Amino acid sequence: MKIITLILLLASNFVLAQQKQHFDMVRYTIPNGWQQSTKPKTVSISKEDKQGNYCIITIYKSVESGSDSRQNFDVSWESLVQKTLATDKAVMQPAGTDNGWTSETGSAPFEKDGLKGAVILITNTSADKMVNIVILTNTQLYQKEMENFLNDLSFSKPETNTSQLKNNTTAKKESITNQTQNVEIWMNVKISAASGSLKAYYPYGTLKPSFYVVYPNGDYYPHFPPEGMLQFNNENKNESWGKFTLTGNKGRFQSKYENIAVEKISATEMKKTGYSAGFYKCVPVDGLRLNGQWGSFAGWDKDPVSGKASGINGTGVRAVIEFTKEGNFTDYGAFVTNLLMPNQVPQNAPGKGTYHFENFTLVLRYNDGRIAYKSFTGAGNKNPAAFNKLIYIGNQPFYSK
Repeated sequence: MKIITLILLLASNFVLAQQKQHFDMVRYTIPNGWQQSTKPKTVSISKEDKQGNYCIITIYKSVESGSDSRQNFDVSWESLVQKTLATDKAVMQPAGTDNGWTSETGSAPFEKDGLKGAVILITNTSADKMVNIVILTNTQLYQKEMENFLNDLSFSKPETNTSQLKNNTTAKKESITNQTQNVEIWMNVKISAASGSLKAYYPYGTLKPSFYVVYPNGDYYPHFPPEGMLQFNNENKNESWGKFTLTGNKGRFQSKYENIAVEKISATEMKKTGYSAGFYKCVPVDGLRLNGQWGSFAGWDKDPVSGKASGINGTGVRAVIEFTKEGNFTDYGAFVTNLLMPNQVPQNAPGKGTYHFENFTLVLRYNDGRIAYKSFTGAGNKNPAAFNKLIYIGNQPFYSK
């Protein structure tokens, strides 16, 4: 157990029996032949062979958190992954939802102390609670066992203070009313400095958009919920919320963390004072129909895996989704974390079904009974009905051929 001890400092309390286990808010089953180590704040299961192939899955005890699932992931990635393994930024997958929990998944390769492998972080958020799962592996040998383990995971719902609910009935009703109001989605385009090998391609930086949800009363949220607006709950506003004001053509986004002055150029564009890029109002997408294929990275159609119908290793799995004007879709693996493990997160597995757009939300109804909600916009103030070479699904860019 040299590798496991080195990376996670595991204890020697191992349980080999395959049975349902309970740790904090998580229920799981230990795969046959895997070892378990339990500490007060973590439980780890692992497998390693004599050739040095290993897979380690660590579940962290739930902690109090904000309700912003992506923000929770970013904080967890920095504290649990980057500080330990010195990785780059995570390659993100669109968020998934299940039984009131929102899961954000990201991954990256790592190399430390002579060890190489991949690290995957799954951050699960529900009702101001967060549960993190970190996976370290250097092999595909244990792929099926890992998939089965993750598929079997279940989370209990955080307890709700019923007396507080009764006292806040009026506030809740007002909040629900606010949620039904027509909101505007604005794309805030930022120019970020390129790093590493990207500097050769983007010497002046890369365009990096973020999305702001703006309510009619001026309340704004500087993040676009990855599951879209249909399921967005603005009941518990955290510190990142702010107020947008507009006097004449001069406006301002102001919160505890930012103060952005803008000038309104048109009904769909606001220029940021002192910057070349600005805010662009996204076009509503209710009733939209698309026709074609979109991939999760630029140039995917020329990629040896995603650009071919055979996909990875002849499985047909690739980072592509196809829409038809009749309202059908085929998800070839557009939302999976690892194409070699398409069923690792069941909610993101490939499949077929029907789709529709409503309130900046793409609703995917899979033939196997799943329903997935993804945020959706076109590129800035471009109408995706006419210009859809670039669209955003789950806040991630998707490119047509």
